[in-house]
Amino acid sequence: MFGQFRDVEGRRPAALPGLGVGARVASPRCPILLWDYRHRGWALRHWKHWYFWATDSRLKPLVKLARVIHGHLDNVLTYFDHRITKATNEGLNSKIHTIKHTIMVSAIGSI
Repeated sequence: MFGQFRDVEGRRPAALPGLGVGARVASPRCPILLWDYRHRGWALRHWKHWYFWATDSRLKPLVKLARVIHGHLDNVLTYFDHRITKATNEGLNSKIHTIKHTIMVSAIGSI
């Protein structure tokens, strides 16, 4: 899949668009593409292929990343059961923090 990216002169780019990963290191089974699947089974199949590729690559940072994600795989795959992310919750927490900070700054400024 990533082999199809070429510049105007037909050369492969130094990095993949939007990923910032060298084209020679990137896998056609990138874990970022996991979210494109609609069913848990297909996502798990994609994950297994990518995990094998990553651990077989012998690139220490990539192997480490694969093992970290593998340790949390059940939680990652829960997304396919419920289609819920923490993004809304994190956004709400950010707003609450901003309000608290604003109140504290104005309270200190009025002393």
